[in-house]
Amino acid sequence: MNYSIEFSRREIEYIIWALHTESENPIIAGALEKMLDALKLGERVMIIRVERIKELEEELMQAVTRKRELEEKIKALESEKDNLLAEIEVLKAISSLESRAAALESDITKLREEKKLLEEKVTSAST
Repeated sequence: MNYSIEFSRREIEYIIWALHTESENPIIAGALEKMLDALKLGERVMIIRVERIKELEEELMQAVTRKRELEEKIKALESEKDNLLAEIEVLKAISSLESRAAALESDITKLREEKKLLEEKVTSAST
């Protein structure tokens, strides 16, 4: 659960100053002093809980993994689409060629019949 609390610059300076003067730990006192100096210079001071940083890092890693998975899936789907389109073109070509072959066979059969009739006429006329 995240909470957002707004403080004025003066309130933040006072909180940092109070923590700095009460802190016996030199590392914490030094960090607080740097924050106070940053505020005096007009820089923005942001404090994020370590747990939240870890949560954000985990969310980022999950997003990166999900992105990679989606990119791989898209690549595989595009490849399958290309293969299907190529197969469809081949099948269309085969169908078209079969229709053309059937039409030619029909034409040839008609021409053979016409030739046979003409030959019979020629033979019967010559006798």
